Amino acid sequence: MERPRVMSMDLRFVVLLVAASLPYSLSDIQLKPSLFLRSSQISKKMHLINGLFFKNTLTPYLRGGCDDSVNTLSLLSTVFEKQLPRNFQLGPVLGHGAFSVVHGAMDMDTNKEVAVKAVLIPKVVDQPGYSNLQEVYRIEAEVKILNMSDHTHIIKLLHFFPSPEGCVLVLERCHGGELFNWMQNLEVHEDGTRRWSEHIISEVFVARMIRQLLSAVAYLHERRVVHRDLKLENILLKEAFSPDRDVELKIIDVGFGKMLERDDEQMFSSCGSTYYVAPEVLKADR
Repeated sequence: MERPRVMSMDLRFVVLLVAASLPYSLSDIQLKPSLFLRSSQISKKMHLINGLFFKNTLTPYLRGGCDDSVNTLSLLSTVFEKQLPRNFQLGPVLGHGAFSVVHGAMDMDTNKEVAVKAVLIPKVVDQPGYSNLQEVYRIEAEVKILNMSDHTHIIKLLHFFPSPEGCVLVLERCHGGELFNWMQNLEVHEDGTRRWSEHIISEVFVARMIRQLLSAVAYLHERRVVHRDLKLENILLKEAFSPDRDVELKIIDVGFGKMLERDDEQMFSSCGSTYYVAPEVLKADR
């Protein structure tokens, strides 16, 4: 059955990345169907309260909310203190948003590095002229989509600790930074060669990176999930870059993601990042 055309917004990003990275044809590179992974869904070790992932149960639980007028960093510290088990030892801040912060951390039980993300739950205001329900929906989407995903190139959600004031997501740790930063250091010369620092980057090397993204996007689309915010900043390198080995990419930040109920369902919400969003979304005919 034909997939909804709206899914092209995910693939459009991959095409743009190909255009930016590969000045020549890919006709000599064979991308076999077997390379598109099909991973069975597995049960994860999740911390759930009263079956939060059953339909329509997570959002009401998240509607407790916090007062935005209180200092955000103070609230995030409180969320960590209340929700994060003691076996996680917090490390440096890796990034932050308006209502979230991500720390590196060590799981002392497994002796493995993880990333720990605390997100404040805004006090829900749903009235004429203003609503912040979308912020709650984004948290719900991120948790639901990551919980059902089991793919090498999609970031893994290891644990989830919710509360009315905020929630904590424990994610696998990546050490290589954003693909955006990697691309900034990639130079394409007039003769068509690509160099990262002093190292030549071949077409095959970049094609393998593209294949990973296509594999992850295909995995989501097969499960009727559309990312809707694919961009260089939302793709991480698992390890620090080395020209001597293949790069392993991880798609992150699925908060704008949408889980479709049926194959022919269409979407009409305008979302995404300005410099990456599809023209038909910007046009917003309806």
